Amino acid sequence: MSQVASKISEFHRFPFWGTLLGGIFLLFMIRIYWDPSLATNVVNDHKKEIWVNTQYSVWGPIWKYGFDRIGKGEVPHWNPYQLCGQPYLVDIRTALFQPLHLLFWRLDFAYAYQWYIFLSLSLLGIGFLIWGRILEIPYPALIPGLVSLLFSGPVLCVQMSLPLLSGSVWLLFLLSGIVYFVETPSARSSLILLFIWTALILSGSIECIFTGSIMLIFFPFVFRSFFMLAIEKKSLTIIFKVICILILGLMISAFTWVPFLIWLINTGQHWGQFISFPLSAHFPETLYISLFQFFLPMLSGELSELPIFYPGLISLIFIIPAFFDRELRSIVLFHVCILLFFFLLFFVNIDYARILQKGMLILVSISFSTLSGIGFHRLLLKGRDISSPYVWISGILVLLLLIALILISNPWTKGISILLFVLLVPAILIRIRKINSVLCVFIALLSFIELYYLLRPFLPESYIPVIKSKDASTEFIRQLRYQTGTGKGFILSEPGTILWSENLGMYYHWQLVNGEVLPKDTYSQIWIESLFKNKKEKLQLLKNPLLTISGVQWVFAPPIQKNNTDEKELKNWRKMEQVPFVEVYENTQPVPRCFWIGKYKNASTFEEAMDIVINGKFSPFTECIVQSDVAIPISKKVTETLNTSSQESIKISENIVIASIQEENPESISIQVKAPKAGFLVLLDTYCSGWQAFIDGEQTQIFRANGIFRGVPISGGVHQVIFQYTSPGWHIGKILTLASLLLTFIFIIGEYFYSKKGTI
Repeated sequence: MSQVASKISEFHRFPFWGTLLGGIFLLFMIRIYWDPSLATNVVNDHKKEIWVNTQYSVWGPIWKYGFDRIGKGEVPHWNPYQLCGQPYLVDIRTALFQPLHLLFWRLDFAYAYQWYIFLSLSLLGIGFLIWGRILEIPYPALIPGLVSLLFSGPVLCVQMSLPLLSGSVWLLFLLSGIVYFVETPSARSSLILLFIWTALILSGSIECIFTGSIMLIFFPFVFRSFFMLAIEKKSLTIIFKVICILILGLMISAFTWVPFLIWLINTGQHWGQFISFPLSAHFPETLYISLFQFFLPMLSGELSELPIFYPGLISLIFIIPAFFDRELRSIVLFHVCILLFFFLLFFVNIDYARILQKGMLILVSISFSTLSGIGFHRLLLKGRDISSPYVWISGILVLLLLIALILISNPWTKGISILLFVLLVPAILIRIRKINSVLCVFIALLSFIELYYLLRPFLPESYIPVIKSKDASTEFIRQLRYQTGTGKGFILSEPGTILWSENLGMYYHWQLVNGEVLPKDTYSQIWIESLFKNKKEKLQLLKNPLLTISGVQWVFAPPIQKNNTDEKELKNWRKMEQVPFVEVYENTQPVPRCFWIGKYKNASTFEEAMDIVINGKFSPFTECIVQSDVAIPISKKVTETLNTSSQESIKISENIVIASIQEENPESISIQVKAPKAGFLVLLDTYCSGWQAFIDGEQTQIFRANGIFRGVPISGGVHQVIFQYTSPGWHIGKILTLASLLLTFIFIIGEYFYSKKGTI
């Protein structure tokens, strides 16, 4: 065991030719696998196109908006193009500042989306090769495990969610970074580990961040026990430094997670709802289902769902010889403990256990692949004495398992098993290292063929034509906007999706965003549920008073099955001229986006306000519902003069006056209003903590109006009202980030001199 410790601490793990050939093989295999996805005109299958569209619609729209803002030198605090506006930075999954996202900053979005996945897969492979070489596993033995990792169910699953994919990349590098730091604690290793940990936080994957924090806290103890590293005298110092790195990484990334934390506190939401696990993949709920996924691909040739845990037939078979390796037994035990801990979590029925399981998904795949690499090393490359019981016992077990698969498995697995049997028999008997190294490459290619045939149907085709088609649809919607004029628009789609906005020219309005993944507070959630409550047909949604109250003037919908009676019941909705693939309805009595209204009704609770709104006990043209349990003050400050050149106020009735929006950007809106008397200025944008209102330069309180919108009390006269938004906690997060950068500099300098002193 001491020999293993000395080997692990040496720096001869990466021979030039082995590293070069391993990297070339890695890129070659990924390029072959992703060739259809990197092409620009491959999506011809209707089911695949729908699947790609679903995946892209979850993250693509909000990412594109954020990167466009970053490209203009702006930080996107508010997204006005989802619902009636939603906070942007509170959703940590946006991950704008994750290092790998530089691709999106520099390239066209559609191509960056493709190459981002390709780059992430390449980094996963590089990370696995580094991890395997740290354990002193030869490159030929690592190559089959590498194929198993990159093209297995877990990695295919994380590709469905880019935050989870990037989190998996940094989680794998974190594993190697901890080992490197524990072996040689120095300023350089500290900085590397700190960078990886910070990048993991910035990835936006709650699951991987949670798993990574546990790794940093507990793995120094684990490495001391399993890897027999020489840290006995410095164990407390090592653990203290790792904890410092953990805290520094959290502080450096504070500008991203502090707004998220304050949002959770203010809204009372549970952090578990911000999972980055893909919605299209069904995570096994029981131990039985998870174990069943290992055997189903071998028994059935047709899979209706992605086997999330399946690492490949060859990877599973070669785990057996790994248990016969004496020198790496502690490494084997370490990975077995990871797998055991993962499966034991199925018996813990609490939220954080499920989050931890999803975060450990990539670690499970790494463990299977590492054990497979050790098995190849033990059976084919290690030692020439075939009489060794470690060779012939493990070899017999592998061959017996292959014979069993040949007898009972599906035709595809039979063929793979027969070819593997043909390759293994001479490899076990000949025991010539160079020949066996070549055979390892052939077995890796065989593993690739098996996984490619089995799992390729679950991998989406090219995103590029899908995104380009969305661009074309966006242009189509923009032309509709020009034809119909100004006014808030609403787009109908599948049940559970909703989007309304003042500006229909934005990129992602046509493709929609699933309402479940938006960072909504409780009030917005109730509002959306009330909007879709008891909706049997899309046409019935037009009859819901909440749609009118939200200020929607135009509705764009796919062709709706209806009869003349249905159209007569629409009342204030009028069908416009038919256009291809879309029906346009106009609200003949739209509520303006911002207006002054003289009469208001006070509701002490949100439930009371919603009861009034939903049951139609009021008209938005005569009064507004203001949620407040105290008396509402009216400002007495009145502007003396009025700039007539900018006046656009139009009197609609005795109770409602349209206000003039003078200047607007996502985080600020300036409104001029001429109020006949004291009343309320209502803005049909989402009410949210972080918004501030100023009447003629004097800050005033914002109230929740008509359910989820903004209202400010205002006195009679001409007023300039400005709404400004900053993510709650943004300034605190920036201060923590700047302070942590200074602390990091002090920590690295101190570590440098401490390490230098220790070498004297």
